Amino acid sequence: MNEVRPAAMREQRDIEWLVNWALEKQGLGRELLGDSGGGGAGLGVRVDTSLYSNDGKWTHDDAHVIADAIASMSRLKSTSAAAALVVHYGRLGLRPDWGKDGSGRWQLVRRNNGTGRAIRRYEDARQARGLLGFEWEWVGHEPVDLDRLMLEWLAWHAALSDLRKLVNPSLRHYVATGPSASECPWDVAERVVHYPNDEGLAIEENI
Repeated sequence: MNEVRPAAMREQRDIEWLVNWALEKQGLGRELLGDSGGGGAGLGVRVDTSLYSNDGKWTHDDAHVIADAIASMSRLKSTSAAAALVVHYGRLGLRPDWGKDGSGRWQLVRRNNGTGRAIRRYEDARQARGLLGFEWEWVGHEPVDLDRLMLEWLAWHAALSDLRKLVNPSLRHYVATGPSASECPWDVAERVVHYPNDEGLAIEENI
């Protein structure tokens, strides 16, 4: 077995990138069995410790180090839910939704017949007489969901930080850094950039 090379001789990669690389690109996410339909779901784990993913392709030693470490986290009651988040979003190459768009809103319901006409409510619906108002539907997050989303983000971020510490002593080719994602993105104010468009008019853009 090759010895672990000094950190200075290894390639630095963000832990979020490494998780996606191991689970999606290297195919080891399929070895972490569980509900892939949603974040935070219970995670049952089976890790194949051979050098092959379940489709028979050779996989990198470092990818197995990462998958094994996630499996270890999943077996602990205190970190199993966070490990499920890491697996779910790592396989997809996405980050959790922390509720950036805030609470949802009531949206006018329109007919899906090409006219886009707002649906009305009548006292006599058959005769369309006695207009009472209009149909509305809630679109987006309920206010009660936002705390849960933010707590899930914190758990996901903390799990990535813990995972980085777990894998670095054993990685041979890479050094895990980060996570570069903000721990508390809701505490970072949006920056507004002002620039002129083709007509010389000022345009604002949130970044």
